[in-house]
Amino acid sequence: LEQIVEAADASYLVLWSTRAEWGSEPLGELARYIAQNNYPPRIRGTLRDAVTYLWVELLADSSLWSPAESNEVFQLDAAALIAGDPGASSALVLADPGVHPLLKIGALLDDLELWHETDRRLEAALEARLERLRRLNAALTTDADRSAIISNLEEVQTVFDRSLEWWSMGQAVLAEFVQAETESDALIRAREIALAGRDRHPSSVGGQRCNYIVAAIEQPNYTLAAMAVDGAGRRSLQVSHKNLKTLHFRAWSYDLMAFVASSEDYNILPSHREAEAIMTGTPVAEWSVDLPATPDYRPHTTYVVPELTRPGAYLVTASMRADFEDSVNFMVAENFLLSDLVLVTRQVAGGYEVTARSGETGRALEDVEVLLYSYDYRRGHREIERKRSGPNGVVEFSSRSWNRNQYFILARDGEDLALDSNRLYQHSDGGRGTSSAALLYTDRSVYRPQQTIHWKAVAYSGGGEKVEYRTLPDTAVKVSLIDANGEEVASADVTTNSFGSASGSFDIPAGRLLGQWSLRTSIGGQTWLRVEEYKRPTFEVTVADPEAPLRLNREAELSGDVKYYFGLPVVSGAVDWRVTREPIYPRWWYWWYPAASAQSQVVAAGETSLDDEGRFTIRFVPEADEREAERGVTYRYRLGVDVTDEGGETRSAERVFRLGFVAVEARIVDDRGFYRADEESTLRVVRTDLDGTPRAGEGSWRLVRLVQPDDVLLPADQPRPRPPGDRGGYETPGDLLRPRWDPTYDPDAVLAQWAEGQELAAGALTHGEDGAAELSLSGLDAGAYRVIYSTHDDFGAEFTASEQFVVAGSRRTPLALPEFLRFDRSTVGVGE
Repeated sequence: LEQIVEAADASYLVLWSTRAEWGSEPLGELARYIAQNNYPPRIRGTLRDAVTYLWVELLADSSLWSPAESNEVFQLDAAALIAGDPGASSALVLADPGVHPLLKIGALLDDLELWHETDRRLEAALEARLERLRRLNAALTTDADRSAIISNLEEVQTVFDRSLEWWSMGQAVLAEFVQAETESDALIRAREIALAGRDRHPSSVGGQRCNYIVAAIEQPNYTLAAMAVDGAGRRSLQVSHKNLKTLHFRAWSYDLMAFVASSEDYNILPSHREAEAIMTGTPVAEWSVDLPATPDYRPHTTYVVPELTRPGAYLVTASMRADFEDSVNFMVAENFLLSDLVLVTRQVAGGYEVTARSGETGRALEDVEVLLYSYDYRRGHREIERKRSGPNGVVEFSSRSWNRNQYFILARDGEDLALDSNRLYQHSDGGRGTSSAALLYTDRSVYRPQQTIHWKAVAYSGGGEKVEYRTLPDTAVKVSLIDANGEEVASADVTTNSFGSASGSFDIPAGRLLGQWSLRTSIGGQTWLRVEEYKRPTFEVTVADPEAPLRLNREAELSGDVKYYFGLPVVSGAVDWRVTREPIYPRWWYWWYPAASAQSQVVAAGETSLDDEGRFTIRFVPEADEREAERGVTYRYRLGVDVTDEGGETRSAERVFRLGFVAVEARIVDDRGFYRADEESTLRVVRTDLDGTPRAGEGSWRLVRLVQPDDVLLPADQPRPRPPGDRGGYETPGDLLRPRWDPTYDPDAVLAQWAEGQELAAGALTHGEDGAAELSLSGLDAGAYRVIYSTHDDFGAEFTASEQFVVAGSRRTPLALPEFLRFDRSTVGVGE
């Protein structure tokens, strides 16, 4: 592949080098061999256009780049690439394989743009500029680079002659770039940009493309999701919608038991073919829902309560049209069970235990008919066994006689139905088994050929239901050395001593494949080691502590030393460095952003030199968004330095430091989580710098009672809260609700939403050299509380933290239980 790419590059270079001789000619006879593009001839109609754009297409294919070219994009001068410079590009050696493909693309398009501009082919020159920005937008992935690309194109479009049709193509490309942004108003701005291009030259290629972008942004659309089973009066349907005023619903009922019995494939619920047949009947319910406006043209969420009251199986269909006709319409159907019957299935020894419960109350249901079916797409799903639940709602099915088929559960309690379609299968009755193995240790992890491996093995056995382990004394064990090809190099037969251990050594022969080797034993267990040829390093690189405290958005200066191991400095060589940054989010962030991205990003890079004392100095600005200060985000910076001396030897060093908008932080440690009203509540506050080093200092605290909500909500009904400092855009009421099938939540996040009530106490804390201070609280009634702590760093910036905790009733306070959870002490025999 590399040879083919190299040959193609060489061929393009030969052609391109003689572009002045034939460049202005049309494709002509070459059109027999090159597929003519659909651009107007005035835009990409010459041989020079064809050769340049084809070569650019080859160079832009990043799958053909070397690993170094892919990993070193960050080192390129993005601003210069975006702006373009024909003078600098003309000096670039395109034949040099060390020149990055993006630099070659810039040079080629600089040349083409200048050629068209010189001959006043302004639209063709604009196309060369657009192609440059398209390729850079695909290769440069940081937000800053893409914002710079958009700014450049906006400037180009501002000065370009709007009377020329290709201006509308520039608007289309600009709209596409803006459309991909994550800002809440991105689609609004993209639509306005595309509208301007469409209205200026509506019949042009660019105008039509702008029209498509506008139509795509304005297009009504929705998706539908539903609870598999839910009770009446619940918001069981989730609609994600945009640009749609009203959505219409119809529901058809069907006999689930009969459908399962007659199914001829793996489906146990109607799919699209069966849905069409069901929808030929008369719907049992029909209703419409007015959807909130979506002025940002983005999808938003609305929850719908099905207008169904009778338990049963339903096919619920949504339609953009009230008459449910197919023409100019989009319909989506979902299966839905309206039922109070819920099945809880768990694997037990010998089979499965199925518990029938009420979805409304959680009570176990007696005398529920539970059917076990076998999946069978050839002969239809077959009923295998039928049982009725006992007083505890439990039914057990033994899997000992099952074959290799898979099974599912269907249950019925009057009109209430339940389906557990999770595939059940036969599993072993055995509990935890016992096994024997050995732990292997070596005196190091990396060896060279002809060195000796000293090893030790500890034989053991155990496991079982009690999970007990013991060593194996006086046990014969064979230990083998395996090379990187998986071949045995040497072996030793040993017998463990009274402690279950044995030891020995192997000599590593020369001539074997280097890489990952292993030690294995005949009773199980292995360890990995590496066999490598390596050269002893002659010098080392160290990065010193910064002389002045580092701060965000201020120039940072770091220095290092390079010395030979015999003491003298390394005074000549190349020093390459780069700095990466990754955000560190506070704990509460994940209450709202469970998938917050913490990927590292290259923020600075460069080269420097060594002075006469073997020292180097690196300067950069650790930039960060000041708006993130209110969210408590800090950043981990990682400086990597590679030093190569005159002999070609390279040694590396790394320094990691954490920076934030405040130089200190504090943790409120609540070891217990809740307290009783008759006990003293003690919290520990630990003050540190951002790298975790304890810091003495002063702090203050406040204690407030939290205002508890009037109603107790189930997890799925807890609102989806707005993150502190959120700068989100337009929202509908449904955007702040959780789907009913997502009951996961963090209790701390719920408490964090409760408003602060009366302030009960306040005070100051003094942190010692260990950074710790204790906060004692007493006399608190049962309820929920919040401690708010604040401190200042040496620069005067304030850090705040809070912790919620619960005080329960005293030990003498009776606990009120729901009626179905109460018990008779005289029969249960429990104490206070």
